[in-house]
Amino acid sequence: MDQIQEQHERAIGEAFIGRYNHQNGTRFVYHGRPREAPDLTYCDGDRHLHLEITQAYYDERDAAFKSRGARGDPNAPTRWSGVNATEKLFASINELLAEKCSADYGPDCFLILNLSPAVTLAEDVEGELKSIVVPS
Repeated sequence: MDQIQEQHERAIGEAFIGRYNHQNGTRFVYHGRPREAPDLTYCDGDRHLHLEITQAYYDERDAAFKSRGARGDPNAPTRWSGVNATEKLFASINELLAEKCSADYGPDCFLILNLSPAVTLAEDVEGELKSIVVPS
């Protein structure tokens, strides 16, 4: 794992745990990265929460545009365009949910699915929410 991915996952984890603590009256703080999945561990006394962080993209080109650009790759794409972007984003979300929910991350683990829908309107997201399939 590189430093950019680690910083990205940690920022997402910190945002989540801040809201979680506020809503639940807890005081979870960052404890570290396990050697294997899930990605982050937070502790509140002897209580542990684990976070598995994943990122949804419109497509592979969007992923390359964002991730390679964030790393300063001189060969990173300088622009992205796509067709049926919102539909593809939600297809990506469903693929990630199927993949991540089939893994056993143990108890007290939250799956955090992050997305940065640069070209999707809030109204479009609301219309697509019904297409999300959460595996049992």
